[in-house]
Amino acid sequence: MSVYYSTEASVEAKVAALDIQHWLDPDGDGNIDEDALTSALSEAKEEILSYVEKRYGSTIVDAWDSDTRPAWIGQVSDWLTLYHSLPGYSAENPIALRRYDENIVRLQKVARFELMIPGIDFVSGQDNTTSRVQYLECTDADAESGYCDPCAYEYT
Repeated sequence: MSVYYSTEASVEAKVAALDIQHWLDPDGDGNIDEDALTSALSEAKEEILSYVEKRYGSTIVDAWDSDTRPAWIGQVSDWLTLYHSLPGYSAENPIALRRYDENIVRLQKVARFELMIPGIDFVSGQDNTTSRVQYLECTDADAESGYCDPCAYEYT
């Protein structure tokens, strides 16, 4: 379990698929820079939270880690982590740059309520079993005079 939304192994899978040489290992000694990885994981998590926490709230997102977050968030995090871990923020890898941009657009849609994250149950702020609507009485004459709105209602 990691406090981040990605793991080293999940990001390395993307690195291998893109055939990126010497990822986080500029001297090629086989040891990655753990501080750089941690920084990239943290940047990805904070970037994701800046979009989804407003939509889903801290009670949902605070419980997430690499084991409990929705799979969709894990995929987004992998691409954002890869982007933040490459020198020059992936200027040398156009696929990583494109995937970063695509995932930011998806996160923006989540923040604007245009896209839901798969795996998160919809929760309404209103319990329909206890809320009732009662239309207020308004005669035609009162409505014409502007005294009341014939479509007005109140929750009871």
